[in-house]
Amino acid sequence: MVVDDVQVTDEDVTVRLTGGEPVPVPQPFDQLLREYMPRRRHTTTARNARTRWLFPGAIPGQPMAPATLHKALWDSGIPIRRGRNSALRELVLEMPPALVAKALGYSPLAAEQHAAEAGRPWLGYATVRRYHGDQLSMF
Repeated sequence: MVVDDVQVTDEDVTVRLTGGEPVPVPQPFDQLLREYMPRRRHTTTARNARTRWLFPGAIPGQPMAPATLHKALWDSGIPIRRGRNSALRELVLEMPPALVAKALGYSPLAAEQHAAEAGRPWLGYATVRRYHGDQLSMF
């Protein structure tokens, strides 16, 4: 992400993910972005002062390495892995794990394991769906 993907106003904070429409950032994360934006790391050197990365790396022109970002979040008290796993489990309750896997780049087996841990696997999805005109219904 680049800084242009985040809009901070007096009223709200929004982010634009993968070029889509801006979506509001819920509390308390909006406040975290408000505090972070003016003091992004690695922007005080001449070679990296104009970087557009939201999370700039130590190497000029490069974003922060995922492991570095993970550690920074962990050090700030944000348990990123638990949040990711919780989000995945919610997704596989609402849609088939195979679709979640394809959309997010996970293996179908990993998504199916999250579905099993969420308590509602979609193994029988194809057999329980039917179409009524334009509507998809589950029974």
